Amino acid sequence: MSENSPHDGEMHPDGDEILYLISGRVRVVFLDSDDDDIDVLPGDGLVVPKGVWHRVDIIEPCQIVYLTPGPNNQFRPLDGKCPTS
Repeated sequence: MSENSPHDGEMHPDGDEILYLISGRVRVVFLDSDDDDIDVLPGDGLVVPKGVWHRVDIIEPCQIVYLTPGPNNQFRPLDGKCPTS
């Protein structure tokens, strides 16, 4: 990934999302929460709990593996546009 997602956050009501960063650097931003944002470095894994609104901001182009439960994922529009993912 070299660009941020085309939405302003996502939430997975069906289960936890698992992220594993192979290379690069990202920041996981927790929305509607007092949780601190987390910088993720190569080799780091992270579980985003079910039902937590979040987004992944790209700090350096990266390779990331994510396992996202579905099919009921929700996305918030970016700048009032409908997201494509």
